[in-house]
Amino acid sequence: MLKVLPGFSFDQHQITGQQIYNAREFFGKLHYDLLESYGESARPVRLVEDIIETIDRLRTSLGEVVCTENPEREDWELDQCYYSVRE
Repeated sequence: MLKVLPGFSFDQHQITGQQIYNAREFFGKLHYDLLESYGESARPVRLVEDIIETIDRLRTSLGEVVCTENPEREDWELDQCYYSVRE
C-alpha cells in the first residue's frame, strides 16, 4: 500500500517561506559582492547564480504545494507564504 505523507502544516510553510526569503537575500548580497570583486565570469559568481536560481525554483515549487495542501485558505494567505516579506 502507498504511504501518504502529510506534508507541511500551514505554519511550516510560513516559516519555510521566511527562511527561503532570508537565504535569497543572503545569496543576492553575496552575488553582488563576488561580482564586484571577481567579475561576472568567475566561477564563484556563477555558482552563486546557480544557487539563487535553485532557491527561486524551490520557492515556486513550494508556492504551488502550499496551495494544493491548503485549499481552504484565501489566495492572499497562500501568496504570503512564499511571495511576501515578513520581518
